[in-house]
Amino acid sequence: MLQPFNIAICEDDRNDTLTLREMIAKSGVAASVFGYENTEDFLSAFQPGLFQLALLDIYFGGSAETGRPDGLDAAVEIRETDPDIWIAFTTSSLVHAKFGYKVKADRYIDKPLDEQEVLSLLERAAKHFAETSAEITVTVDYKKRAIRQRDILYVEIFNKKTAIHLADETVTTYINITEMEELLTLPSFLRCHRCNIVNMDYIDGGAEDERDFIMENGDRVYIGRNDRYKAKRAYREYIARLARGQPTTAAGGG
Repeated sequence: MLQPFNIAICEDDRNDTLTLREMIAKSGVAASVFGYENTEDFLSAFQPGLFQLALLDIYFGGSAETGRPDGLDAAVEIRETDPDIWIAFTTSSLVHAKFGYKVKADRYIDKPLDEQEVLSLLERAAKHFAETSAEITVTVDYKKRAIRQRDILYVEIFNKKTAIHLADETVTTYINITEMEELLTLPSFLRCHRCNIVNMDYIDGGAEDERDFIMENGDRVYIGRNDRYKAKRAYREYIARLARGQPTTAAGGG
């Protein structure tokens, strides 16, 4: 089941808060919006996974005059416990923008707020959240089990069984590779062999050989002999699109 899309607005300017609320309503994104006027209230309410997007005034709680970017401090703190939250800084000054790399900020939005820029951010964030929350449902030991797609490292078929490899366990079910390929809708999945599907987000890019994709956990996923060039090219193109911030598309393999 898709989880709620929650947005935190962290602004000490009530006019900016109102403007952002109006833009979110206009965007059509189905979201719950929570407003905070000081750093303490926001950090007190924050829990990992509670918010999918935080719109943070980089001087939240401080000011450009004092040079005290409390919004940045708050972002550093929440990023330590929640690597998935999207963070967008709203700011009237880009003086501290260079520090955004510490928290992997997803966007800087200049003030006065530009409606199209905010709507674009909301659309991208909502699409990303919908994709990364996507699940598949499989039968395991005669019971239905939902598995979040983003948690799957790779899938392999052996002895008519399908092994779904997660970070901390392997789930075994009965489903053929074609059906599994249809279930996996994220663009990061690549079928690289008649019995293997790999999640390219978990490939160790610096550790490939000619026959396998080597995963971040050290596992090897075999690449079909006749499709090695195509699979390796698909992976390189996927990584290149991510690096350029371009939309990814569903990948196919052998």
